Amino acid sequence: MSTHVVHFTNISGVMQESSSKYDTLIRLLGEDTFLTYHNACVRHDLKLGKCYLNVEATPNLIHVGVRGHWKSPMKLENVEVALRSLVEFVSGLADARVAIMPLYEGRYGDLPKAASEELLVNVVTQLQIPTWLIDH
Repeated sequence: MSTHVVHFTNISGVMQESSSKYDTLIRLLGEDTFLTYHNACVRHDLKLGKCYLNVEATPNLIHVGVRGHWKSPMKLENVEVALRSLVEFVSGLADARVAIMPLYEGRYGDLPKAASEELLVNVVTQLQIPTWLIDH
């Protein structure tokens, strides 16, 4: 069974150092994982509202574009589109389990914790594979 970690992110590029717990986690997973994320941003592989599978990471990372620039606030409509895309994407994974990181972290007008948790719980109930929410 393969494990995938869902990483909600911007699509424009790497944030300044220590500005996000998400990208700190990518850095902790290793330089190669961080570089594949950075390169995907540079190549414009990450799209708003879409999933991008990084199989070079261990565990695999599913980057989900929820904002254009890292300083831009998350817009509810972008998050809802991204979550629908995530459900569709994960439904196509065979023999997998998924860990989902929170949406509410950050300093740039992110969604309130209660609202983001409600959205994520709704997503988890739609998935037909083992799924858990990571709270850090």
